[in-house]
Amino acid sequence: MRRIFTFILMSALGMCSIQAFSQNSINTTRPAPTWDTNAVCVGSSIGIPCTSNGQYSSGNYYEAQLSDTTGLFFNPVLLTSVLNYQTLYSTTTFSVVIPDVPDGCNYYVRIRSTLPLSNLVSYGPFCIQHCDLKTNHGQDIQICLTPTTSAIDTPVSVHVNTYNSNQVYNAGNQFKIQILDTNNFNNIGIIGALGSVTATGDTSVMMHIPPLATLQTMGINPGHYYLRVIATNAQYQDSSLGSLIRLTIGAPADNPYTIFNQVYYYPTSNGYDTINGPICPAPNINSYTFVLLEPRPWNFNTEYEWFGNFQGDSTAGIDISFNINNANFLFIVRVQEISFGCRGPLSPPDTIVVIGPPSVTLSTPSIVCVHDTTQWTVPYVETTHYHWISLLHGTMIDSLSNMVKMRYDSVGTYHLNVSATNICGSANSSNIINVIAPPTMFLRDSVVNMTVYFYDTVTTILGNSYLWHFGDGGVSTLRNAVHTYSSLGNYTATLTVTNTCGSDSGQISIHSLGISELSGGNEISLYPNPNNGIFTLNYNLKSYQNNSQLIINDIAGRTVYSQNIIGNAGNEIIKLPLNDGIYFWKISTETGNQSSIISGGKLVVIGN
Repeated sequence: MRRIFTFILMSALGMCSIQAFSQNSINTTRPAPTWDTNAVCVGSSIGIPCTSNGQYSSGNYYEAQLSDTTGLFFNPVLLTSVLNYQTLYSTTTFSVVIPDVPDGCNYYVRIRSTLPLSNLVSYGPFCIQHCDLKTNHGQDIQICLTPTTSAIDTPVSVHVNTYNSNQVYNAGNQFKIQILDTNNFNNIGIIGALGSVTATGDTSVMMHIPPLATLQTMGINPGHYYLRVIATNAQYQDSSLGSLIRLTIGAPADNPYTIFNQVYYYPTSNGYDTINGPICPAPNINSYTFVLLEPRPWNFNTEYEWFGNFQGDSTAGIDISFNINNANFLFIVRVQEISFGCRGPLSPPDTIVVIGPPSVTLSTPSIVCVHDTTQWTVPYVETTHYHWISLLHGTMIDSLSNMVKMRYDSVGTYHLNVSATNICGSANSSNIINVIAPPTMFLRDSVVNMTVYFYDTVTTILGNSYLWHFGDGGVSTLRNAVHTYSSLGNYTATLTVTNTCGSDSGQISIHSLGISELSGGNEISLYPNPNNGIFTLNYNLKSYQNNSQLIINDIAGRTVYSQNIIGNAGNEIIKLPLNDGIYFWKISTETGNQSSIISGGKLVVIGN
């Protein structure tokens, strides 16, 4: 069988492919499997490392390409393509599988960009050949264990004669598992230490992963490796090495991590402080509050994923940090270890409370009822001290944090003060409290013919609403109402007054409709009503003398008739040339320089 070696002198042709399309450059470096004394097997999983510099546009793809057998890239084989516009400043490795290409020793690989194209340095030459042994169907293996895991066994399949049937495995042959370093391709541990089997054909090797401590004594730590099956007694030794797959061993901790949190206030802090309680946001644009979270104790050889309600809800790394700009916010953060793809338990939630200067905007009712216990509150801010003071009067029933309960036993106006202080500042506020009682009433009425004037003369505790029932089906919502009855009789009018604190009801009896009864024993009547413009005015004024006057106005308020009333008593027929319609009459008198109305009503003229 033909043997292919990789220690071939590099030819000038294919050493690097230069495309001077931009100032960007990508340098492909040597894949670890090319350090082997044998060629890289078709179907092997290998990593291609590279570095790059320059600026790359959104929509850029990094492509791993394989040359033809002469080292040229006129029609390259695409090994993988990754969408990424970040510059690969540090070494980045692209995982690829060697495709089914012709055997040869002048192959080159390169990583190229698409937006924009870059100056490229490829790696080569190296050898590729078809191998007889295929390891585990070409499938990579992931092992997850913890420090307390006893052991893990997993089968690794072995297939022979995968290219042709020339290779022969002699009696006593063993297939052994070999572990190789992904950087320099050095052998890790003793070949076959993780498993071997005696066989001459297709079989499987039971790979035994011992407890973590034992595995580390063998030189195998959690991490990424190459794995292949090798034969110990093959007819053709150049084909006794199997294809490569990737072995990944992860070992997260058994117990969840504890989150250690710190805060830095710029420009007031000289260093980080452990968060033992609420913290304050940045007070202005010239400062900031910086929070740093770390798992304790962390492992530098693993990663951590953070979960929470912060911006960027999940990120990999040892620690996480963010700025605090807004007050009154609750951060709930958890962390999980990711050891080479294996996840450990999720940590308990760590809570960070962000507060601001206290707010003392009182939430108060507009009206408070006497003898009631009423509650006032201000917005609650954690770890804030609140102090309440009621000025003038009032009984403080209870005062708990941002809430106070007060009772006022007298009607009046009071002041309620509150002050609040926390680590972020202080504030105070004062509100006026209006205390009222349920409404009261004092009813009076004035009868003018068929019209009754109703009055609520109380001047202290007023109502918010009024409802009159006049006893004949009529209603009114005015405080002082006027109602004209359609027929003679005795009526009972009822007023219900309501305010925030309750209601009160009262009644008044209506008698002598058609005659106006005035205080002091005065009597005035105008009849008939309706009339045709001719009516009788009958008056007996006990309390008023000489300066009285009859005035009749139309519905527009214009005076259409007036005359002086002679004497204190009389019975006078009045004839007026009035058009049909509604008019209003009144008796007014003067005392000194003041004029007052002592009676009045509606006059209806029909058929004039």
